[in-house]
Amino acid sequence: MDKDEIKDILISVLALSLAFTVARLDGIFGIVRGASLTLADGALLFLVSLFTLGIGFVLHEMAHKYMAIRYGSWAAYRAWPMGLMLALGGSLFGVVFAAPGATYIYTPYMGRRESGIISLVGPLTNVALAFAFLLAAPLILLALPPLVAEMLIAQGIGINLWLALFNMLPIGPLDGKKVLDWSLPIWAVVAGGIFALLFL
Repeated sequence: MDKDEIKDILISVLALSLAFTVARLDGIFGIVRGASLTLADGALLFLVSLFTLGIGFVLHEMAHKYMAIRYGSWAAYRAWPMGLMLALGGSLFGVVFAAPGATYIYTPYMGRRESGIISLVGPLTNVALAFAFLLAAPLILLALPPLVAEMLIAQGIGINLWLALFNMLPIGPLDGKKVLDWSLPIWAVVAGGIFALLFL
């Protein structure tokens, strides 16, 4: 990774972690009616979000990058300033627009299948991480204080499933659009499965 890529990843992780923390505190609505968490709890939530989202976001983007490289392309993550502002702005209303940037891929030619696979590995990485946090939950509960453990498990599962589902939306430059362009059945199974895991 070059310096610009590292800088853009760090900025994106910090912005998204803040956005998820603000959204979890119900944004401006929580401020108006009085947030249920103390300032210390809010700071702890930010640190937990920074850890869980840092892992989920970085591995999501690196999955895209290294799958693209496997197909013979050059790839690098770049932040999107408008996406960063949308993430922070939306969090004030309890919603996180989780697209602060993207892994840009440069290649003379790439078919829909290759593009779809490269796009799919990011959300699937987040699903795998959500299951990893779920499986590790008993150990986390034993090793950490109850509040920290519960936050870590909830954020580890919730953030990763939300990143997966958001990215599978079949719109614009999101992963879901490229997966759908490649295969409707695969998109439907993956997006439907993630939706079920997150909401059911």
